[in-house]
Amino acid sequence: MKKLFIKIILFSSIITIFSTISFAYDIDIKADVLEYRQESDLLLAKGNVSILWQNKFLQADEVEFELQNKFINARGNVSIEEDGNIIFADSISYYYDEEKGELIKTRAASNMAFIQSEKMQRLDKYNFAASKTIMSNCDLDDPHTSFKASRAVLRQGKRITLYNAVFYIAHVPVFYFPVLTRSLERGKEPFTVSVEPGYSQEAGVSLKTTVGFSITENLSDELFLDYLGKSGTGYGTQLDYAGEITKFSVYGYNINDEIVGIQRWAIRPSFWSRVADIWTIQSQAEFLSDPDFNNIFSRNNWNRVSNNPHSFAAFTRSGTSSNIMFVFEKYDYYNEQTKAFEPYQLAVPRISYTLYPRKLFWDISNNFNVLYNYAGEKYISDGELFYKNTVVFEDAISKNFRALNNLTFTPYLGIGGNFYDKDDLGNMDESMFLTYSGGLNTRLRPSNWMDWNFDYSIAAITDRNSFEIDRSSGNYGITKEKIAYSNYMYITDNLTVRNVVSYDLRKFRDSSEQITRWSPIENELVYLPKSYLSIYIRQTQTLDPSVKFEGLQSEITIGRTEIAYIKLGIFYEEIKRDVIDNVLGFGLWLTPKWRLDYNMRSISNFKTQAININEYEIKLYRDLHCYNFGATVRVRKDLYQGYIHDFYFMFNLKTNMSFNRQKREEAELFYPWK
Repeated sequence: MKKLFIKIILFSSIITIFSTISFAYDIDIKADVLEYRQESDLLLAKGNVSILWQNKFLQADEVEFELQNKFINARGNVSIEEDGNIIFADSISYYYDEEKGELIKTRAASNMAFIQSEKMQRLDKYNFAASKTIMSNCDLDDPHTSFKASRAVLRQGKRITLYNAVFYIAHVPVFYFPVLTRSLERGKEPFTVSVEPGYSQEAGVSLKTTVGFSITENLSDELFLDYLGKSGTGYGTQLDYAGEITKFSVYGYNINDEIVGIQRWAIRPSFWSRVADIWTIQSQAEFLSDPDFNNIFSRNNWNRVSNNPHSFAAFTRSGTSSNIMFVFEKYDYYNEQTKAFEPYQLAVPRISYTLYPRKLFWDISNNFNVLYNYAGEKYISDGELFYKNTVVFEDAISKNFRALNNLTFTPYLGIGGNFYDKDDLGNMDESMFLTYSGGLNTRLRPSNWMDWNFDYSIAAITDRNSFEIDRSSGNYGITKEKIAYSNYMYITDNLTVRNVVSYDLRKFRDSSEQITRWSPIENELVYLPKSYLSIYIRQTQTLDPSVKFEGLQSEITIGRTEIAYIKLGIFYEEIKRDVIDNVLGFGLWLTPKWRLDYNMRSISNFKTQAININEYEIKLYRDLHCYNFGATVRVRKDLYQGYIHDFYFMFNLKTNMSFNRQKREEAELFYPWK
């Protein structure tokens, strides 16, 4: 035992000496058997070999060291771990000083990317070249879905790029990519594929396909290829760039609609950039073939109900005390006679300036804003576009007076103006109207759980091109005079009640002119007793000319959407008399892999005691290991065709794309349609 211990000590000393002379850094070697052959300067390690050097950890059944050539040859269950990344291989040949070598039959995993390759060449410390490569988000040896490429380039832990890649579902080739790349960094958006077959009574069988991938770290693209039954084949793309100071998006889609016999398309570029610390540029354009495109073919849910293109470019300076914005803007409408979009409103430009609230003296606050608009306008559909200058400004001062700890008075005075050089028909009409306004807001807190606000406001308009109030008009020049009351009650931490009502004080020259002096009273309740229960109720009631129940809106949600929930909504308007609109929805996981969601919109009629279902939708989801599968059945009622049935299926690859709230909010700001 003593002799064995001495041999181990001597052998460890030899390894340390070799490490110092040959490697110029420490190498820690462990194995069942270690053998040094002096004549060939070869070190052999066999059985459970583990080697640690320069933040690299290698394991294998057998390793040969050519000390003079600084070369390692590892065989059998080989794995090498470096910087948190691990590669498995049948064998590795490696020049450890040059950090170059060859790996045979490799397997690696990084950020939901499982990579297999027949042969991989290590070009330097970070880069690899591979041949006959398979990439998948499925961790099985024979993956359900995969991309197979003749060659690939991999930057360790950063990115992989495939050349001549074919996408396979099982062993069936589906799509070809000359070049395909995706990030290997956690949190970066990976490659996505979505396939949605379906059926509609209106258009027949359909198949929507979406392929999304990253081109660079900040640049990504989505490709759309759709077979839409009777309408034909549609195709499009959306290219997105999201940098720190610049963002842009370009969406395009085209289809030769065989139902109506016309080519239908849409192009929408958007851009945002921070030029300096306080200057930004933002622009958006919309080009449509026809007003119905958004509602039928838009793939990314752009303004579904909008049929008037809106384009603009804005330059904004946001300082610490003020904000100025220059806007060039255009709204179009579809002319049925010419079958083309024509502008009906232009701003070339519109300039707005806002001075943030600031203290003047004696704690008096001042608010000021002014708007200049040089615009082309068309007020009648068959009229000509004419240009009009408009200037609108408003300046107001206010001051808070605290009478008691729970009582505050805030009087305010304001002056505004409206200048224009043409009337609504384009005739020269240089006019100026001033508006004088004022009021008093009183806030009383009778208890620590209740706030009362009483607000008296009045506004008067001058005669044309005069500083005198227009006393000759029907309302004696008083455009607004009312008292408003609001009550906020914070009954508990989870229960809030709000009541709002106002009374119109204006007088009119013609006593026969009827106005509704009392506004409807609004009662609103928000109750959140538990994290899994929310109740919202809003009720309105008319007070003038008679007290009458006007409307009710309520929504109750029980549970959590991502686990199990039930949602009930009720909407009633007195104008519809005996009719109530209902919304019912629920969803739950039937098993760990099956989920069901149901939504229904219906109308209940008290007189006939009947419930008419306008639309219902059933969604079924199945977790299929490395991809998602879903089915949707939608039944909707059409005024002329009765009930129309639509069927859709969804297939897409799973990703590990994490939810980033800040990134989501930034995206919603830049892409308001999403």
